[in-house]
Amino acid sequence: MTATEIGTQVTNYDLLGEIEGLFNTRQEAHEAVQTTLSQIIENDGDDVVLSRREMKNGSGRVIGEWLTVSTETAQEIRDAIGDQVAIETN
Repeated sequence: MTATEIGTQVTNYDLLGEIEGLFNTRQEAHEAVQTTLSQIIENDGDDVVLSRREMKNGSGRVIGEWLTVSTETAQEIRDAIGDQVAIETN
């Protein structure tokens, strides 16, 4: 199974790069990813996060986490955000 990493802080991660064009700012896109992931975790349990590792800044200080989710969970996030954006623009 392949997996996708999602940052808990606004930084460069693939999923954010894919959806940020749907929003006015990267921050809004990041918040949409985080909110959607939180909803999935609430519904399906913590097991949707396959692993966690520290996210560090240039000086080595821990500033957040990288969360690894399955490709299926990442697609669920994409779909949910796409649906939400479509509803808001209609």
